[in-house]
Parts: sequence; structure tokens; C-alpha cells
Amino acid sequence: MSVVGVALSNHKKLTLMRLPTKSLIAKIESLSAQLNAEQLRDFLDVLDSMAVMVEEAKALPPSTETQNLAKPKAELH
Repeated sequence: MSVVGVALSNHKKLTLMRLPTKSLIAKIESLSAQLNAEQLRDFLDVLDSMAVMVEEAKALPPSTETQNLAKPKAELH
């Protein structure tokens, strides 16, 4: 499978795994309660980095791949 194919497959899996905000917060709180201080700091650094990546991705122009992903979603609604 090509890199683009893997990326599209992963995107579809992540889209299906999307949690409601309250559920996501509850899972983060539960996980963070199990971490020591260093692990928690690393975990929060990862979350911060992901938030930055999301904002950067939003600023990118749409690619052919993302436009193709949006078509089936629009057809379902």
C-alpha cells in the first residue's frame, strides 16, 4: 500500500474513533490519573503538539486526497 493509501486508511480509522468531547475528557482524566509526574508532562506535551498540528493542518489548502475523503462523507448526510 502506498504512503497516501496508508494515510487515508489511518484517517478513516481515526474518523471512526472520534469521541464526544465529554468522553474524550473523561478518558484523558482517567489516563492522566495513572501517570507519574514525568509521564504526565510528556503526555501533555504530546497533546499540545497535536493541537498545534491540527491548527497547522487547518491552515493548509485542501489536497486532492482530502477532497476525495470529504465526498463520501457528504454523500452520507
